Amino acid sequence: MMALFKSSEKGLLNQFISLILVLILAGWWVSTGCEKVPTKPQEEKRNICTPNYLEQAITWDSGLKRWIFHTWKGSGSNGGCKVYINVHDAAAHVPSNFNASAAKAAVINGRDIWRAAIEATGLAWQSITLFESEGDLMTSTKPRIDITYQDQMSYGGTARVSEYNSTAKTFARIDIVIATGAKDINGVYRTMTQDDYMNAMAHEFGHAFGITSWNSQGGHSLNPDDVMYYSNKYSTLSNGDILTIQSLYTGDAYYKPCNMLNYRFWIRDASSYPYGITFNFQNANYNINQSETKVFSLQSSAALYLWECIGTNCRWDQYQVTPGVHYKIIDTPGGKQWDITLARE
Repeated sequence: MMALFKSSEKGLLNQFISLILVLILAGWWVSTGCEKVPTKPQEEKRNICTPNYLEQAITWDSGLKRWIFHTWKGSGSNGGCKVYINVHDAAAHVPSNFNASAAKAAVINGRDIWRAAIEATGLAWQSITLFESEGDLMTSTKPRIDITYQDQMSYGGTARVSEYNSTAKTFARIDIVIATGAKDINGVYRTMTQDDYMNAMAHEFGHAFGITSWNSQGGHSLNPDDVMYYSNKYSTLSNGDILTIQSLYTGDAYYKPCNMLNYRFWIRDASSYPYGITFNFQNANYNINQSETKVFSLQSSAALYLWECIGTNCRWDQYQVTPGVHYKIIDTPGGKQWDITLARE
C-alpha cells in the first residue's frame, strides 16, 4: 500500500509540474504577443519579438511631423482616405535589368503588410494602385506615392517626401525609388534578386507610411530584426515594426486624419499694431504678434473675438470663423489708428 501510494503521488506530482510548465509557456506566449513563424530559411534565427522603436526613429527637433493618409474607419463614402500609388514600370521607364514580376509582387507585399498593421488598430484607407505596364494612366491626384526604378544605386531603395504641408503637418506626395542593381555592403555591384525587391520595397513603404525623420537616423530602427533597420533583409514585419506604425497612428500625440485641412483654420496678424493682439477662441485668450500665424482645430463654424482699443474705448469684436479657411487681422480700411478687423486671406 505504501509503495502504491508513493507511485500515485509521484504521478500526480509529475502531472502537476507538467501543468505548471504549460501554464508558464502559455502565459509567456500571451505576454509577448508575438509568435515566430519563419517564412524563409534566412528567418530561422530572426527574433521577431522586437520592441517599439518609435522614439529611436522619430525626431522632435522642429516640431512633430504629422502623418499620412488615414481617417476613422467608416467615415466618408470609402471608409477612409484614398491614396493613389503610381508604379512607373512601363518598359520605356525602367532599366534593362528590371524584373517586372518581382517588382510587382514587392509592391503588393510592401503595401499590404503595412496596411494590415495599421488597419488592425481600427483605421482604414483605400488605395488605388496603378501599374503603368498594365496600361493604367498615372495620376497627379494627391495624396499619392510614386514608385520608380533605377540601376546603379548605392543601396536598395530610397523614399523621399516630395510634397509636405508644413501647416497641416501632412504628407501630400512620397517618391520611392527602388534599385534594379546596387552595390552590396562590400561595394560589389550586383543585379537585384526577387528577395532584394521584396526587402527594399517593404522597407521603403515603411518610410512612406510615416516612419521617417529629418535626423541622422533617417527614420530607422537600430534592431537588425526589424524591417526598418537601415540594412533590411526581411519582407515581413517584426513585432517592433507593427507596434511602431500602430503607435504612430493611434497615439494622441501623433494621430491626425488625412483631411485635417478641413478641420482647422489659420489666423495671421497682418496689422500695423506693434504690441501684439489678444483674441478669444473657445473661451481661451491668445496673443499674436505681427506676421505671426496660429492654427486651431475646428470642426464647424465658431465665434472668435478680437480685443481692440481705440483711444479709451475697448471692446471685444465678434467674428465667425470657418474650418479650412485662412484669416488675417488687418487695419480696418478707412478706420482710425489701430482700428483692426478680421478678414479672409
